[in-house]
Amino acid sequence: MYEFHTTQEGTRTHPGQTFDLDYSLMKTFTPTKAIALHVGLVGYEQRQITATTGQAVTPEESTQRYSVNALGAASNVTFPKRKVNFGLKFFEEFANRSTFQGFSFQASGSVSF
Repeated sequence: MYEFHTTQEGTRTHPGQTFDLDYSLMKTFTPTKAIALHVGLVGYEQRQITATTGQAVTPEESTQRYSVNALGAASNVTFPKRKVNFGLKFFEEFANRSTFQGFSFQASGSVSF
């Protein structure tokens, strides 16, 4: 995904454009016809491509670009007959630049009608 940003109200700061890449390597197990389990590795990368500009942004700050790196694990369980799906993902960020670094936990669910 490529993000284009507009100028922020109040600060007149224009954040730089960003490139995001999400990826996964998953394996599917079907112990029965009533359930499917997906497990594997997941990750994401984010890179600021263009400069942040604005009245309050110094020339040194404008030259900095943030980057985010994350790897983790994911699992997803699907009940096809009931049309229900639940998923969990855990990411650990590493070697980030010009931003915060930490962990991310995501839970998801869906029901089809």
